[in-house]
Amino acid sequence: MKISNFNLVASDTKGPDAIKIIDTRLEATFDLGHIPSSINIPFTKMLNPDKTFKSADELREIFIQSGI
Repeated sequence: MKISNFNLVASDTKGPDAIKIIDTRLEATFDLGHIPSSINIPFTKMLNPDKTFKSADELREIFIQSGI
């Protein structure tokens, strides 16, 4: 298991093998400030109307559309 700290995460967000940081806050909050190179996918986008998670296939498509 790899334990991270700020410097490790900051250095691993660039390049072809970069880690992806997903910020699940609402877009308006994300726009106020976020980690550079992080990707915004609001948590609510991952939920069905009844507040359950979407299927694995639906989540996969959301992540693909977001560049993950």
